[in-house]
Amino acid sequence: MAALDRKVTAPTGVSGLKRWRSQDGEQIQEEFLRELQGAKGAKIYDEMRNNDPNIGGLLRATTDVIRGVKWNVEPSRGRASKLLIESMGDMAHSWSDFMSDVTTMCPFGWAWFEVTYKQRNGFQESGPSSKYNDGRIGWHKIALRAQDSLTGWDLDEAGNVQAMNQRAAPDFVLRKIPINKSVLFRMNPERNNPEGKSMLRTSYRPYYMKKNHEEIEGIGIERDFTGLMVITLPKSAVAADRTAAEDILTKVKADEQAGITLQKGDEDREDWDVDILASPGSKSIDVDKAIQRYTTEIFIALLGQFMRLALAGTGSVRGSSSLGSVLKEFFYVALSSIVDNIEDTANMFLVPPLMRLNGIKQPYPSLKHGRVAPRDMSAFITALERLAGAGLLGALDNTLREFIRDEIELPRPEQKLVAPIELKPKASNTPLDDEREDLYRQDEGDDDAD
Repeated sequence: MAALDRKVTAPTGVSGLKRWRSQDGEQIQEEFLRELQGAKGAKIYDEMRNNDPNIGGLLRATTDVIRGVKWNVEPSRGRASKLLIESMGDMAHSWSDFMSDVTTMCPFGWAWFEVTYKQRNGFQESGPSSKYNDGRIGWHKIALRAQDSLTGWDLDEAGNVQAMNQRAAPDFVLRKIPINKSVLFRMNPERNNPEGKSMLRTSYRPYYMKKNHEEIEGIGIERDFTGLMVITLPKSAVAADRTAAEDILTKVKADEQAGITLQKGDEDREDWDVDILASPGSKSIDVDKAIQRYTTEIFIALLGQFMRLALAGTGSVRGSSSLGSVLKEFFYVALSSIVDNIEDTANMFLVPPLMRLNGIKQPYPSLKHGRVAPRDMSAFITALERLAGAGLLGALDNTLREFIRDEIELPRPEQKLVAPIELKPKASNTPLDDEREDLYRQDEGDDDAD
C-alpha cells in the first residue's frame, strides 16, 4: 500500500486559540473579561457556586445526579474487563468521589486529574495497598488538581496540551504535571481550549447585578428601620471633633453601639447637633422585582427553570406541572450530555494507559454509564403492555428479560459459578504473568485479548 502524502496527513491551519507566553506557562485569553481569565476566573466561579443559593442548588443537583449514575464495563466478561471493574473499586478513593470531582468542570469549565498507579500486592504496611494480590497494575489515585492553582499551560505548536503548571498551597512551588500521566475533562473544547467554558459563564452578569442589588436592598432595609443619622458639627469644631463624629457614625452603622454620648458645649464651644432622618416611605423602584428578574435569568442560563417553577404560587412565580416536567426533562438531557462527555474522555485517556501497563492488547474494554434520568415507570410499563398486545415484542428471550430488569432496577438472577480449579505450574520458562488465569470459569469462556 502506498504511503499517504504528507499534504493530507499534516494540518495546514491552526485552531486560532488566543494565548500568550509567560514565565509560568502559556496564558489563555479566549475570555474577553479579564476578571474571568485563568485562576482569577476560577476564584469568581468558586464564589458564585458557594455564595448564590440558586447556583449552588443547581450545581448540587448536577453533582448528586451524576454521582448516582451507575457505571458498567463492556464487554462484561474476560480478564481485561475484570481488571477494569476491579480497578474502579480498588483505588484510595471511591469511584463516586471521583465523579464528584469530575463535576467541578461544570462551574470551572475544566478539571485536570493526575493519575497514579500501584502494583496489586495485597495489604501493605507502607505504600498503597490493594484488595488483590496478583501483581497486576491498578489505579492508585485519580486526583483532582485545583483549578485556582493554575499558573499556565505548556502547549505545543499545534496548540495541544502538554502539561498543566500549578502553584498550590502549602508551599506554592511551581509544578509541571505532564499530560501523559493525566486526564483532562472539559465542558466545551472549542478551539481546543484546555480551560473549556464554564457552565456559569452566561449567568455571571445576572449574578453580578443580583449581588449588587441585594446589597443595595440590605442597606435600604437597614435605613428604613434605623433611619440615617446626621451629626452637625459646630463652627468651632476641630479635626479631632470630625474624627470622633465619623467614628460614631461608623460604629452606629455597624451596630457596634446602640447610642452615643456627647458633651454639652460651653461659652467657647457650641453644642453638637444630632438628628435621625427617617425613610421617605415607598420607593419609586422595586428592587425585589429586579432581583427576581436576575434570578430567573440565572435559572435560564443553567437550564434549571423547573426549580423556579417548584415555587409556583409564592410571590410572582407561576407554573404548571406539565411545563415543569418538560423543563425537568430538558435538564436531564443536558446532564446526559455531560455524562456522555465523561464516558468518552475516560475511554480515550483513562482506560488505555491502564491496559497497556498490564500488557493487554486492543480492543480494550470500555466504560459505559447507566441511565441518568429516572425512568417513568408508569409510561414504561404501559409501553410494554401495548407492544406486547400488538405482538411486536415476540418471544421473551434472555436479552429482553435483562433489559426489562435493568430498566425497572430489578436484580438479575444469580449466575452459577463453577468450583475453583487448581492452577498447576507449567514446565516452560514463561514469565509468571503469563501463567495467571481466572479462578472461576464462566459460562461463555474467557474472551481475553491479551
